[in-house]
Amino acid sequence: MLHGQVSSTATALMIHVLTLIVALVLVWNKLAPALALVALLILLLRALFGFSRYDRAANAKQIGFRELGFGAMTVAAIALGHYFNL
Repeated sequence: MLHGQVSSTATALMIHVLTLIVALVLVWNKLAPALALVALLILLLRALFGFSRYDRAANAKQIGFRELGFGAMTVAAIALGHYFNL
């Protein structure tokens, strides 16, 4: 989208929702920490915002740094969730 090409927003959002459902099942069966759900929900919201018309001014460098931050947040949330049994 950044380069003016068509992208499949529905597929990307559907994968995020599916991932959230899988994480919910894992949390329900006590195979993953609940903070994983929080992190994946934040990633879903990030994807919704990223595909919205409000995020058109971002350049590739900004998006890259943002993705690094979200990735680090996800890893930290899951690690902290395991460590503190959250």
